[in-house]
Amino acid sequence: MFLSGHVSLLNSTRSTEFQCSFLINVIILRTTNTAANII
Repeated sequence: MFLSGHVSLLNSTRSTEFQCSFLINVIILRTTNTAANII
């Protein structure tokens, strides 16, 4: 019981980290694209 709860907590933390890194990558891509367009 405790072990499965711990694993699900780990999985949710991992997915949150993945979403954050994905968002950061998208933001970086958009800023570089905008900068390239300005130049």
